[in-house]
Amino acid sequence: YQTDETAELLFKAPFDGRMIVTVERERVSEHHVLEVKDGNASLRLPIRDAYLPNVYVTATLIRGLNGPPLPLTVAHGYRSLKVEKADRKLALRIEAAEKSTSRRKQTILVHTEPWAEVTIAAVDEGILQIMNTKTPDPYAHFYGKRALEVIGYDLYDQLLPELALRKSSTGGDKFYEQGDRANPLSNKRIKLVSFWNSRLIANGAGTVSFDIELPAFSGQVRVMAVGYKGNAFGSAEHRMIVADPVVISAGLPRFMSPGDTVVVPVTLANTTTSAMNAAATLKANGPLRVVGTAQSNVRLAANGEARASFTLVASQNVGEGSAEVVVSAGGGTYSDRIDMTVRPAAGFIPLTGSGQIDADKSATVDLSLPELIPVTRRARLVLSRSPAVQLGRDLSFLLGYPHGCIEQTVSKAFPQIYYTELSRSLAQPVVGTNTSTLDVRAAIAKLQTMQLPDGSLSYWPGGDYSSAWGSVYAAHFLHEAERAGYDPSRAVQQRLDDYLVKLAGTHNLEQVWFYDQGTAYATLTRREILYALYVLALRGKPQVARMNFYKARPELLTGDSKYLLSAAYALTGDQAAAGYLLPQALGKLSRAESGGSFGSPLRDQALALLMLLDVNSKHSQVPVLARALSQGLRDAQYLSTQEAAWGFLALGKLSRATESQGATGSVSLDGKSLGELPKTGDLAVSQGIAGKKLSVKAEGGTLYYFWQGAGIGTGEKEEDVDNGIRVRRSYYDRKGSGLSGTSFNQNDLIVVKVQVELTGSDRLENVVITDLLPAGLEIENPRIREVPGLDWVKSDAPKYLDLRDDRVNFYTDLYRGRVFEFAYVVRAVTQGTYRQGPVTADAMYRPEVRSVHGAGVVRVGPPR
Repeated sequence: YQTDETAELLFKAPFDGRMIVTVERERVSEHHVLEVKDGNASLRLPIRDAYLPNVYVTATLIRGLNGPPLPLTVAHGYRSLKVEKADRKLALRIEAAEKSTSRRKQTILVHTEPWAEVTIAAVDEGILQIMNTKTPDPYAHFYGKRALEVIGYDLYDQLLPELALRKSSTGGDKFYEQGDRANPLSNKRIKLVSFWNSRLIANGAGTVSFDIELPAFSGQVRVMAVGYKGNAFGSAEHRMIVADPVVISAGLPRFMSPGDTVVVPVTLANTTTSAMNAAATLKANGPLRVVGTAQSNVRLAANGEARASFTLVASQNVGEGSAEVVVSAGGGTYSDRIDMTVRPAAGFIPLTGSGQIDADKSATVDLSLPELIPVTRRARLVLSRSPAVQLGRDLSFLLGYPHGCIEQTVSKAFPQIYYTELSRSLAQPVVGTNTSTLDVRAAIAKLQTMQLPDGSLSYWPGGDYSSAWGSVYAAHFLHEAERAGYDPSRAVQQRLDDYLVKLAGTHNLEQVWFYDQGTAYATLTRREILYALYVLALRGKPQVARMNFYKARPELLTGDSKYLLSAAYALTGDQAAAGYLLPQALGKLSRAESGGSFGSPLRDQALALLMLLDVNSKHSQVPVLARALSQGLRDAQYLSTQEAAWGFLALGKLSRATESQGATGSVSLDGKSLGELPKTGDLAVSQGIAGKKLSVKAEGGTLYYFWQGAGIGTGEKEEDVDNGIRVRRSYYDRKGSGLSGTSFNQNDLIVVKVQVELTGSDRLENVVITDLLPAGLEIENPRIREVPGLDWVKSDAPKYLDLRDDRVNFYTDLYRGRVFEFAYVVRAVTQGTYRQGPVTADAMYRPEVRSVHGAGVVRVGPPR
């Protein structure tokens, strides 16, 4: 119905009686009482604006007591009436070209009502089809059918109690229908065709104009327009075919490595009805160059195709380059440019250093970095009054760690709460411009999505098993983040608190191995329980009964657990109990662990120092622990994220009281000043310092510096290493026969098997295996069992799979005496000779345990 019309409503009833008719949707708008005679009734209903976009007419008929008995005593009816108003639908008409060539400006006109507001988008139809995106329809949204929100109640049995005395048949029951280790270099190779202008106002003639510059593109573009004026809404769409007379398609891999050689097939398609001669030329930029002939002449039949072939080589440098095919045919010139990243066949080499400069002294900081390829060298120097800057290697390590489990998510974010400015100075990457690691809010948001029904947090995003230590660690972080002014979810924290209370109430034991004659261990209380008691006390929810239980049984606690329990008592104000529990020394040091509570001598020392500073910062143990921890952190070749995070927190807190407040300083290069230390904060310099020697001067106090560098090593091949773990890669054809070499044919389907085993311990948790792909191979399907004909492949299921464009990461736990196998499928897609990066296996919490093997060369030849 249109508004201002009158609806003629007819009612058919099963019996006569009095009927209540209501007009309703979110409320009852009006009601009428009708008499039903001979099973019929009628009503003239004026249609009002308030009924837009639909309204419900309901009828309730109650049978009187007189007359013969019937099985029905009440009847209901519902009908939705669709209501429209002509001036609420805004007419839009798009005027644009039906066909166009690429690299051309096109004007889109939209005709509508004067002064209407219009949004126009022009998007590649292929992009829209990925998500089955329909053209938006605001009219259908605002004036679509709405649900009935009025609830009907039937009270006739209470209104007519006489029915209880009447015998009648019973009615039936009611039934209701119920309807997310990466390539360090990348580029935006695929240029998306997507244009959008969010607010255009039609002129007095009702016309809107929008110009777009079509890029090198072949396909269909959908032009979409939506608009409104007052309460009127509308939309329209138009499809534009974009195609050049000659369409160019070049077959290039997604990336290349230094020294790679690729055969580039270029397919030329003639979209016209006339034959033509074509001359195709390949041009290269950046670290790419063409070898052999750079031009090829072909004959293009009408509506036919032809192919030209070129050879492209990547130099020994890395970075972004491009390959451009230029075709002259039929009196026109056409081109297609493809951006190409030349990425390293192995990861970047990080280098760091630190030191101090006494008052009124100068020092030379050597950043020549001879180990790195010159064009890849980057460097950064941070000068500070705080000695904590000397831990810059540890913080930079944390902020750049590539894995995303709960422990590392917290470890990356925790130091940033208290040392924001220092973090900003140290975390600026020496390669690239990514600063997302500085966002503590992102870590909070991520953690909140990892909560499980019992309140704990899962170890991996989307995982279904919890991490006890990780959950307590996250609760500690979220509490400190809230104190620092961030806003984590109170509901998430409450559920996490409830989990901590349950955890603290348990009495689970674990075997803790110590550095004592090599084989000693003890069965003690799990350390996450004492950590939970500390965090609950920190949050003002101390579990005193459980604390007293362990106070009476100190023999059940590790040394670091005693510090945690002492600090928990200190937080409750019971200094006597805190002093009683405080050990005279940390005692025996536990072995480094790759799981559980992630303990290690350095982590336990840092945790004990941090707790001791809370209990008694003047205690005689403070300098002893601080010296041991500082020396250990400096001497360690590798640090776990737990060691780095707790070490930075503990020494950073200790260093606050010892900063040189009045010191000033400067950095210069060849006598030219690069910057002076500000009155507050730190000085960070990076521009133009890689490969140079800098002069740093301190005045009025002691200053501290930290430098970091990164780049690609000068070695041609990364040396094979097997330290506590052994990883190997092998290739098979789809029938299961082993392939002895690394030469394949184009279109071959290849099964890649990665075997890993322990050689130095009985158990190792949280191992990441990274397999770098050569440029000529592409991943076919990471889920091996989904590929037909490969049932013979027996692949272990990793705890987590991280699939990237140029590598595959498997995360798993390992046990001695068993070889773990992980398999995936690749296809040889592009002919050429490519550098093959190594396959690596690293213990995420024991970086010295690693294996590197298999760097070499892969060749892809013509199809069979």
